[in-house]
Amino acid sequence: MYNNQKFQTDFWAITDSGSNKGTRLLDAWNTNNTGSSIPRLSTMNTADEGRASTYFVENGSYLKLRTLQVGYTIPSSILSKLKMTSARVYLSGQNLLTIKSNSLTCSDPENPNWNYPLSTSVSFGLQVGF
Repeated sequence: MYNNQKFQTDFWAITDSGSNKGTRLLDAWNTNNTGSSIPRLSTMNTADEGRASTYFVENGSYLKLRTLQVGYTIPSSILSKLKMTSARVYLSGQNLLTIKSNSLTCSDPENPNWNYPLSTSVSFGLQVGF
């Protein structure tokens, strides 16, 4: 997977003033940290370190629990006493869990660009018929 978000987290130049950067930059290459894969910090991008390259390609494998709904239908023996024809209680959730490769640096493998990850939502409901 080509991770565009990595350009924003792993590259810094003096022209980026006013932009927030991730903590990954603290591990950037320098003379005391020659084993880093993150390019050195520079005052300008003279070597065009941010150009398209395999540096941005990462293992995009993931497993996601996108939707889960658990419900209980109330038995008709109870419903008849309450003058109801149907009733169901449920709990529903979206984007509850994402398991991804440790080497994947973007926050959401379904959105490897500069956007926010998909939000998690949980809802509780009651469906009633009379």
